[in-house]
Amino acid sequence: MRARKRLSGVDVRYTMKPEVTDIMQALHLPHLSTAGAYRLGARSLLILGALFWIVYGLTQTGPAGVEGVALPMVVPGLVLAALLAVAWKWELIGGIALLSWALLAAVYYPLYFGSRPPEEILFTTAALSLPPLLGGFLFLAAWGGERE
Repeated sequence: MRARKRLSGVDVRYTMKPEVTDIMQALHLPHLSTAGAYRLGARSLLILGALFWIVYGLTQTGPAGVEGVALPMVVPGLVLAALLAVAWKWELIGGIALLSWALLAAVYYPLYFGSRPPEEILFTTAALSLPPLLGGFLFLAAWGGERE
């Protein structure tokens, strides 16, 4: 602990500016920058989203009850994994591509499968479009944070 310096009876220890402004640095803990946290969040979210669709497609039966892999259900996961790979290397291009995929999924699925129950359309549209939407915004925020 630092020794107290007294000037005419006033404890100046509490009036001095702290040397460390970040609590993570003060506690000597590893920490990320804001852009690094955005990047980590986007990658984690997209990995989970891609794995969800790939595992879901691999565990379903094919069309008309045929045993095997339901490829149409695996495709969104593979596309999401490919876009994640692009965004991992080039955040700006990948972020824009993820936002475009989210918009395409949000518009295409309800139009193409409009005859299904509304709650199924809502859930599936959200599951298809929210991970790339949030991931795209996070990658763009990480890209913008690094430029400052």
